[in-house]
Amino acid sequence: MNRIAILLLFALLINCGPEIKTYDGERYGLVTNGVILRKEFEKNSERLRELTKGSIVILLGEVHKKPENNEKVTWYKIKSRSGFTGYAFGDYIKPLSLDIGKNELMLKQNKFEIRLKKQLSNMQKKELILLTNFLWMMLLI
Repeated sequence: MNRIAILLLFALLINCGPEIKTYDGERYGLVTNGVILRKEFEKNSERLRELTKGSIVILLGEVHKKPENNEKVTWYKIKSRSGFTGYAFGDYIKPLSLDIGKNELMLKQNKFEIRLKKQLSNMQKKELILLTNFLWMMLLI
């Protein structure tokens, strides 16, 4: 009788722990609202970074757990574009299909590259104007 009770208690304890799932392939998610990237899948865990709404992240896995109120809660293990890895509360992450995720990520990278090229171009124009003004001043002396 004691063995059966111990086995039932053990089985019950196993089901109380978090259900952790690791993804095999590439998966992406969209940050639907500002969310904190945390070290562990706990509300009070150390804050690593804040992810802004609209960011695309790489989903590495998910964790399902049941807190005291017995309501199932999902956390995603993610990697941000800046390379930070941690956990984000699932209500603020929308999983995307692989094609949409890659397209969104490439679009954001392209926009960044275009902005960077414009800034470099503007800097080069300013340097050219300064150099021209300097040469005119030298000729006038």
